[in-house]
Amino acid sequence: MNTPDVNPALQAMQESIDANGGIEFPEEDQQADSVHPQATLENSEVDGVAAPDMLEVIDSPLHKNGQCFNVQLYADGCLDCKSLVQDAQTDFKKCHFTAGNLHCPAQYFKISFIGEKVKWEKRISKIKAMPVGAERTDCMLGLIEKARDIESDDLRTQILGLIGI
Repeated sequence: MNTPDVNPALQAMQESIDANGGIEFPEEDQQADSVHPQATLENSEVDGVAAPDMLEVIDSPLHKNGQCFNVQLYADGCLDCKSLVQDAQTDFKKCHFTAGNLHCPAQYFKISFIGEKVKWEKRISKIKAMPVGAERTDCMLGLIEKARDIESDDLRTQILGLIGI
């Protein structure tokens, strides 16, 4: 199996996350110099799979490196489709790629929201960094109780897995 070219900046970020047990963001100048959408798109072909036509790089003066990815959706309703968006409620059948819609973004993408998971990862890391003892145990038990109340089944399962349950 061919190994895709790995962006060194992204690899360094992942190694930092793995080593530190949490999220560590790159310095601003490192971030701007290391991730260029056009270069990422050009290097995205892996084992015959290329970036879909609905993903394009556009010039954008609002972004630090002057470019960004533009994802072209079929319709505004796509953002309500559970095939495309995590935790969405609507199941569109007529416009789905399995019904022949070649422009359905769900055949290439899945949109997930990670902010809540990042917050939980930070909480878990802080508690795991505490000295072993009653205070750490109490904090972890409190965190477990809060995690059980998470509405999203997927997120709850991920968080409890990070805790070790």
